[in-house]
Amino acid sequence: EWYMDAVRFAVAYKLMVGTTKTEFEPETPMTRAMFVAVLARLDGANVNNNATSKFTDVPSGTWYTGAVVWATNKKIVSGISDTQFAPDEKVTREQAAAFLYRYTQSKGYNTRYKADLTGYKDYNKISTYAKDALSWAKAKNIVNGVSANALDPAGDCTRAQIAQMLR
Repeated sequence: EWYMDAVRFAVAYKLMVGTTKTEFEPETPMTRAMFVAVLARLDGANVNNNATSKFTDVPSGTWYTGAVVWATNKKIVSGISDTQFAPDEKVTREQAAAFLYRYTQSKGYNTRYKADLTGYKDYNKISTYAKDALSWAKAKNIVNGVSANALDPAGDCTRAQIAQMLR
């Protein structure tokens, strides 16, 4: 499959784990909580799952609490509102690009690279907050179109797609 090298990379570097001991589920949509946990692992962050989140839907003691608190403090993620993070919602392509963009900025890396996205028929569907992030991700070949003329910014990301972005 197209994603095998990316999945092997993500598992070998302990960025992603299987959904069970024997299954990775590459076509399963990635949730916002899963992706934040992956970014925390990528960073080597020492997360505290007993921490208190500012989001009412991120209770203390979950497997993702510490990652959400870490990513919020680093300004990598924000909620869907001031009080809601939506940990179980599927991460969209533009959200994934924004999370990676902000993570890269938090590390002090150069994010000035930009690609022209105006040639994509769904360019006007990119959320304002994600335009720079998607432009950067496209310029760095982290994100590609789903076709020659469509980005699908609101489309869900699968676990395999996230593994490919990380690789």
